Amino acid sequence: MTDAILVLNGGSSSLKFAVFEGRDELPLVLRGNVASLGQHPRLRVEAVGDQPVIERSLGDGPIDIAKAFATVASLLADRDLLHRIGRVGHRVVHGGRDFTEATRLDARAIEALRLLEPLAPIHQRINLEIVALATGLLPHAPQVGCFDTAFHSTRPAVAKTYGLPHTMTEAGIIFYGFHGLSFSHHALKLRGPAG
Repeated sequence: MTDAILVLNGGSSSLKFAVFEGRDELPLVLRGNVASLGQHPRLRVEAVGDQPVIERSLGDGPIDIAKAFATVASLLADRDLLHRIGRVGHRVVHGGRDFTEATRLDARAIEALRLLEPLAPIHQRINLEIVALATGLLPHAPQVGCFDTAFHSTRPAVAKTYGLPHTMTEAGIIFYGFHGLSFSHHALKLRGPAG
């Protein structure tokens, strides 16, 4: 059964992960992170249900995002979760002007997102590397990107346009805004159950 959803959020110094049941309420199965990738990396898995907190050193030297992902993949295998994962969600920092909602990350989308690396040179590369690693681990699972810039995409042009020549604006040099997934989450929470 492939009902679970794996969510991945990679950054320059950490890889956060969570697994949810694929039901309406999205019950949490597993959540944690691999942090401090640059020095003294650590795995932390939060307590969920009857599972205890796990904190484990991954050595003294730096590790890259691929090693952090391998640590998460090993944990998922140890918990017998890999065969249950049917979808993978990714936080992607930059969606540019074209990616303004959750999008299936097929080859065409990945290529378009690679072109945005200069706008988020550290995070975009890492985000797309994680997509490739997750696709290799779970080739049957659709990979879906959610974009930090999407939250800001509906702002009026006056709020997105810099005082630059119009040709630069047309070329995509605009204010995109970041951390939009966090803002979106908080906006939903503030709205409350009444909507």
